[in-house]
Amino acid sequence: MRNAPSRIIAPSAALALAISFSPPIGAASVVLPLVDLEPQYASQLCWAAGDTIAVNSFFTASCQAGAGPGRISQAIDAAYNRLNISSLAGLQAAVAGTPAQVANVLTDCETNIQICNSTGTPLLLGLTYQTNSGSGGLSWTVAKQQIDGGHPFLFVWNYPSTGSSSKPIGLHQLVAIGYSDDSGQQLVIWDPWPVPEGLPAAVPGCGPVNVGLTAAQLTAGHRKTIDFSVYSNPESDMGVDARHDLDQFNLALATTVEVPQPPNLQVFNSEKPLPPWAVQALAQRAAGVSFAAALREVERLARNERRIPQHNAAGGKLVIGVPFPIVGLGLDQLRRAGSDPTRLLTRKTSAVLFPLESNGTVVDAFLMLFRHGTWKRGGYANTEITRLLVQARLRYAEAHRLDLKDFYMVSVPGLAAFFAAYGTGRKTVLIPASSDPLIGAVAGSAIPAAMELTRLSDTIAQEESGGPTRTIPPQR
Repeated sequence: MRNAPSRIIAPSAALALAISFSPPIGAASVVLPLVDLEPQYASQLCWAAGDTIAVNSFFTASCQAGAGPGRISQAIDAAYNRLNISSLAGLQAAVAGTPAQVANVLTDCETNIQICNSTGTPLLLGLTYQTNSGSGGLSWTVAKQQIDGGHPFLFVWNYPSTGSSSKPIGLHQLVAIGYSDDSGQQLVIWDPWPVPEGLPAAVPGCGPVNVGLTAAQLTAGHRKTIDFSVYSNPESDMGVDARHDLDQFNLALATTVEVPQPPNLQVFNSEKPLPPWAVQALAQRAAGVSFAAALREVERLARNERRIPQHNAAGGKLVIGVPFPIVGLGLDQLRRAGSDPTRLLTRKTSAVLFPLESNGTVVDAFLMLFRHGTWKRGGYANTEITRLLVQARLRYAEAHRLDLKDFYMVSVPGLAAFFAAYGTGRKTVLIPASSDPLIGAVAGSAIPAAMELTRLSDTIAQEESGGPTRTIPPQR
């Protein structure tokens, strides 16, 4: 049901101190002054990062303790996820019934969050909220009302399967933290991707973690202004077809005792199969055109793209960097890849990633998409992932005396896995943008594509079967 209210128990809401925020009257641009904006601390914890940002926008002092509401962290969320706790009522029962187990799991996740790296659902403990599922999302008026009310709202994009409803689809959690109508309708979002280069382990129960980055560096990598139409219909997320899935909005301190039925935001979900025409369109885009043909066309179009800014906020000149043709892989493709997953690396593309650089540093990025026989700018490109890919490509190219233009990108957003790639067939190597023990990836360390794609396929099978996830030792 669309816009159905969901509420949770808050036995001591008076302990909460909401952040005071008043948007300027007639303001055309508003960004919330949130103090807990943070990246996800493990590859599958985008939902926990979003939940932490949202809940902590209400609780500024007291930490979540026992079964009472308060500030949380990704470690607390990950622990409750392992314990199958979905509400304060469930937490109360667990604390009363198995206190030692609750304490042990909390300690495990706070000590090493990487072992608690699993898909989950933003619980929004201590808050009421509404959900809005399906395509399209909130209207521009309602989205602005959320920000003007002083709090963010959460939204999810999914990566549709082209097969039957039993096939897996991936999801990604993002947070809307502001808006601008200075030059059209734009939303300011916080993208938890990617995990920081200094892979976090210990995460305090009240968070956050010092990952060795300044607030300005975090903002540059994770905050982005997008057209509101991209929020409603992302079309492509880092080269893989994407669409709007669900919102959690109208966040407020709880005052009633209704227990929610949290939305199913698991990475593996079941949806109705796409209609035949949509399956055919996805298949045509997946087929794409050759790298060489794509680059000949899109480089010319990109340099003539009028919407690309010429200077950054500090006045520095922006230049378009060497692009990445993208091989985007959905979870269902990897799932049925067979004994030679490198066959998926066809060197054909329907999306090209362009870095925007200032003084040699990536400060933004955009996509060019192949749609209906022509190339156009569209979709969503993550700036920090692009920066890490450019960095990985440069280091590998310099070490092996290779041309930057011979690299491409392999994108698996359903598993938050992104690689710079070089080579063809079984000789292809993948260079991870960020580290992930779940798949044995170490940022910047090349690994044979056959090995890494097999690991990704195995991870999908384990998650889909409900089996335990495992940490894979990295290839040295």
